[in-house]
Amino acid sequence: MIRLANVEDAKHIAQVHVQSWQETYQGMVDQAIIDSKTLEKRTTMWKMVLADSQQRVWVYEENDNILGFSDVCFSPSKRDAELKAIYILKEAQGKGVGSHFLNELFKILKQQKYQSLSVYVFQKNPSRYFYEKFGAKLVGEADASDYGKGLKELHYIWNLNV
Repeated sequence: MIRLANVEDAKHIAQVHVQSWQETYQGMVDQAIIDSKTLEKRTTMWKMVLADSQQRVWVYEENDNILGFSDVCFSPSKRDAELKAIYILKEAQGKGVGSHFLNELFKILKQQKYQSLSVYVFQKNPSRYFYEKFGAKLVGEADASDYGKGLKELHYIWNLNV
């Protein structure tokens, strides 16, 4: 089940976030950076995010356990939104959760007359192909060597007016 998150979900979202970084970015992002993403720091961060009126977080639950989340930042101009994150634990991947998150998000954004949705993803992250499969267009890249030697970040955009 996918639902809007609330502040009581902060610790569970933080657990998914920390575990997802460990599962996804080993060998891609410097280990010191991965290790710095502690549960305590992430819980504090998610409490702030969940209190931010410009962001919405949805969680995926199975048997009262949060196994994934998506985070979207809505611009005050109501033109563009940014997909800040979709993290799904490995045990819940391949079940269509990411597809469901994106489809719901597209529906919500179109209803609210947003024109685009952007996402930034590490070039070495295989999830970039998931975004491409859903029609995201590569519009740029930037140096992300702060996260790892030679790492680049790709910028994708979905045009919601089509």
